[in-house]
Amino acid sequence: MCQKRRGISLASLEELLEETETGIAFYVHVQPAAGKTKVLGRHGDALKISVAAPPVGGRANDALVQFLSKTLGVGLSSVKIISGHSARKKRVAVEGTDRSMAAKLLESVLHRAGSSRK
Repeated sequence: MCQKRRGISLASLEELLEETETGIAFYVHVQPAAGKTKVLGRHGDALKISVAAPPVGGRANDALVQFLSKTLGVGLSSVKIISGHSARKKRVAVEGTDRSMAAKLLESVLHRAGSSRK
């Protein structure tokens, strides 16, 4: 049974994540200068994440890396933006996690973000 949170199921999240030799890789659609840093859901073939930091001097990218590191329980050096440094759509690689675990962790923050709005 697939659990749904804010229009995206756990299976749908897992579908966005690609296994690599050292972890996972996936696309992120970033919404910079938002009120809060959080997972918003799915945006086409990407995970949509808002970041509070503005897109100036790499601050939004740094905020994205910090958020993913904390959310996925890996060190900062384990999260790398591998393409799209100056674009909203980025390809991110995360070492030290797998597709299933990452999907569950992302789903849990998506659920918490939805709960806090009630």
